[in-house]
Amino acid sequence: MVVLGLSGVQKFIQESRTTADVASASQIIQDLATVAARRAGELGVDLIYPVLDDDRPRGGVTSKIAFLADEGAGPGLAKEVADAVHREWRQAAAACFGAAPPTTPGMPNTWWVAVTGPADTPQEYAALRERAENLATARKRTRVFEVMTASGVWPCAVSPGLPSVLAPDTARRHERGERLSAACWVKRTYLRDRGGQATRSTLSIASTPYRVELLKAAPDDLAAEVAALLDAAATVVGRSPSLPAERPVVTGVPAGVEPLATSLGAWVYPDVWNQASLHREYRTNVAEDTVRQGRAAALAIGGIAERLGIRRPTPYYAVLLQDLDRLGAAMGALGRDQQGTGSQQLVELGRAQRRAIENAVFPGVPVYTGGDDLLAFAPAAGAITLAAEMRALVDEHLKDGPLRDTDGRTITASTAVVFAHMRSPLRSVLSQARDALDKAKNSESRQGQDRDALTVVVLRRGGERSRLIQPWSPQLPSRLARLTPARFALSSGLAGQLEQDKHELAGLAEDTDLHPTVEAELTRLVLRRTRARDDAEAGAVAQALHQLAWDERGEPDAVPGTPIFYRPAEPALVARFLAQECGVRA
Repeated sequence: MVVLGLSGVQKFIQESRTTADVASASQIIQDLATVAARRAGELGVDLIYPVLDDDRPRGGVTSKIAFLADEGAGPGLAKEVADAVHREWRQAAAACFGAAPPTTPGMPNTWWVAVTGPADTPQEYAALRERAENLATARKRTRVFEVMTASGVWPCAVSPGLPSVLAPDTARRHERGERLSAACWVKRTYLRDRGGQATRSTLSIASTPYRVELLKAAPDDLAAEVAALLDAAATVVGRSPSLPAERPVVTGVPAGVEPLATSLGAWVYPDVWNQASLHREYRTNVAEDTVRQGRAAALAIGGIAERLGIRRPTPYYAVLLQDLDRLGAAMGALGRDQQGTGSQQLVELGRAQRRAIENAVFPGVPVYTGGDDLLAFAPAAGAITLAAEMRALVDEHLKDGPLRDTDGRTITASTAVVFAHMRSPLRSVLSQARDALDKAKNSESRQGQDRDALTVVVLRRGGERSRLIQPWSPQLPSRLARLTPARFALSSGLAGQLEQDKHELAGLAEDTDLHPTVEAELTRLVLRRTRARDDAEAGAVAQALHQLAWDERGEPDAVPGTPIFYRPAEPALVARFLAQECGVRA
């Protein structure tokens, strides 16, 4: 049995400056793995995974393949497959840089292991696979570093361990001043050189709810302002009279306003129309008249939205990460036929998740949805609801299948939702999203339970503002929704008071008989610190605060004597953010 894979996949995807870079990185990994699987098939081996449909792997991104071959043939076959992967990468680099592309240290970083033994019975196959997977884990921890010397050059802006190189001719005008490594330039140009729709930027994702609501109403005076905004934006980027088209955020819109659905997501913010910042970003002298025209059109569209009761576009978007819990152990416990069934269920799960993300009320951008894991960008409004839908799809697609945990239950999933400002460095946001997912998997409840959890992180421009780690339950989205009543919002004063009183509240909460007393105190604070009208209105909020604080997971607070899990200030801060930035209607 041979297992072959690519190392550094998450790092390669994470070291990105734009959402288009992330999408390209994901596609590159998928294409390299496809080449590996296809080459293995051409060599006549018995491919275990991935399963190929029309020479493409079923499902989403995979960075690893496995196959059975004749005894003694494994190493030679593995080298041939690895060589095919490297040839494919060199072709991609040549498409970016020309016939003599610069070197790309560490990319691709292929590894393989080969083990021998019988595989005729389910028991023999399981033993052989376990040996191969254990050896693969050890091999991935062994790094082979290429010798690299560089002097007199700047480091890459997103992969600082690598030197930057001159921009290729395939780079766009406004990109040529960026300091990127050769691998990052390949990433930058890979998808767009292959045609297709543009990937929505963080600004475009953040403005999606605003645009959807405007396009649903589509008043008669909207088309003229959209035309003016399109003309100004196309002039700035040098693509007049049009802009690259993204996947529409809504379909069936009237003639004349289509660009608002496909091209103008990043341009509806009046603050974008700043002459100095446009000059820095697009490396061209933007005329004052163009800036005035663009800003006036964005403000006019904002005026139309205000007239319709639509809130200003938020500057925040969300990153969604999800990963199945202990999938390797569950898959390793199965025979080959059952593994095939489980793999097919994961494929169907990934497809369902992609459809759900793309067809949401406020559509998101799926980067990879392989069933076993997921990465997507989503508008802030509806991000938690979308995460809950992703988790529900896991149960729906796997409940009748062979994938089970050690207790015989359907395997679970852990999720992270990270809200970030559209101008925050994407690499940092993705890193913190990965950390949030680790917290969801490894943080324990007071009963010692871990995994099957959701971490919600709010990243203001100055850094992390608040964090929740909650066990997944059907009631979780509704509990968070109860903290954002339509008539009033939780105040910063309430959050401050809850933080100040957290030790006393936690001490009371440890005695479950005193939970009514705790809820009564929370009700009093909500009445005092918000515009709640009466005990009933405040009590509904207090009850949700208490339940979320009681269910919170995480490292105990460093308090002398007693570890504290009970932190009602955290859900209050998250709720305050949701009310401020995730509402759509005024």
